[in-house]
Amino acid sequence: MEHNSPSSSVIQTGSKEIDKLLTMIITSTQDALAEYKKSGAGLPSPHATEAHPLDSASDEFALKRALRILEGACETLCTTLAQPMHTILNRSMPFEAQCMRLIVENRIADLLEKFPNGLHVAEIASKTKNQMNPRKLGQVMGLLAARGCFREVSENTFTNNRLSLTLVSTNPVASMVHLCSYEIQKSINVLPEAMTDPEYAITESAEKSAYTFAVRDEGATSFYGWYQKHPELQGQFDHAMIGLSRVEGSLSIVNNYPWSDLPQGTTFCDVGSGVGTIPLALAKAHPNLRIILQDLPGAIEEAKQLWKTEFPEAIETGKVTFKAFDFFAESPMEDQDFYYMKHIMHNSPDAEAIKILKNIAAVMKPSSCVLIHEIVMMDGVRSAEDQESQATSMAKAQEPLLPNYGSGNLRHHNQNLNMLGLFNARQRTRGQFRALGESAGLELVEVLDLVEMHVLKFQKINVGA
Repeated sequence: MEHNSPSSSVIQTGSKEIDKLLTMIITSTQDALAEYKKSGAGLPSPHATEAHPLDSASDEFALKRALRILEGACETLCTTLAQPMHTILNRSMPFEAQCMRLIVENRIADLLEKFPNGLHVAEIASKTKNQMNPRKLGQVMGLLAARGCFREVSENTFTNNRLSLTLVSTNPVASMVHLCSYEIQKSINVLPEAMTDPEYAITESAEKSAYTFAVRDEGATSFYGWYQKHPELQGQFDHAMIGLSRVEGSLSIVNNYPWSDLPQGTTFCDVGSGVGTIPLALAKAHPNLRIILQDLPGAIEEAKQLWKTEFPEAIETGKVTFKAFDFFAESPMEDQDFYYMKHIMHNSPDAEAIKILKNIAAVMKPSSCVLIHEIVMMDGVRSAEDQESQATSMAKAQEPLLPNYGSGNLRHHNQNLNMLGLFNARQRTRGQFRALGESAGLELVEVLDLVEMHVLKFQKINVGA
């Protein structure tokens, strides 16, 4: 529950703003602790060497809401009290990403799983594939341990903890870490140059993004085109997308939409499905749904293999249909009840996004709806739309936090820059999504807030008029 109730344990500073921040920190901490207590597994320790049951839960909305306030309030308090030069210099040193990349590429977290009591950095270095310099590796491990990733049990002796366990190679979050710190980092490193280069600065074409600027000497004209030149990384990218879904809690849509109330045989068409991770979970949980997966031929062939392994009965009984198509050039199968897209719109500049939506709208029946499953950006200023945001279950933060929770929703802003760097695209606000829909003849009728992700429901404009 998000609240700012007074607490007698909060120090009264004489500053109304700081007192409110302190109260937010106390109450959001209490809310988070309550969720851990409800789990029956006790409270986590910063030095725990095993994962807590809540570490991989996708439907922990109350915990996510509490942390959204806690992170926003802590960051705001620190920024208020610290000297600006302190804060700015710290933010200009994004070294952790490359340190974690080194850990993932050399499977150091995997290695430490065999040594729960810890291993000296000299031994860790000797066991790595390329026989790393132990002094240098110690500097890397020291930074990560200082940030709570790994535990230094004695001088230069490290063991895994809850954070570093996510860097084990079998964890898809580790693949996402590598994607962020290697492939995506290419675009961020050259973003200032790409945004001022005469050939790249003004255009919104995906072929002239910061990423294509970074890899232009390799002849790749798109992010996905680069993978065609580096097929050895394609599997890791696919694994990373599973990790991203876990972090975002994407599977929460399975249990937080009234699927079970729908008639037997209700059709769910995933447009740009990939292998169909979300539909696979839906099909297992809600047998009344009939699934259609549509994507490019290569993705559809991978989907067939996955479903054959994970849910062969769906194939045998005809509960799932696979159909290759290109959503830029074609319409999906007509007259489906739900047309669903996850992380499709954010890859596309407005003109391409409208084209996709128009291709769907052309084959919708009057009762059809489109579900767009993405991040919805919240405004950083308070406006007349705040009342509407409350009505659509997108509650904004109370003052003195920014209405978009500031650092409490930092990953939204990072993803926004990610889309800019990779595709010249963006994460959109509710108003921007509404405008896209209207350009394609669709009306935004509902926004379901899943804390980090949202589901926007569209129907044809003037249906039944």
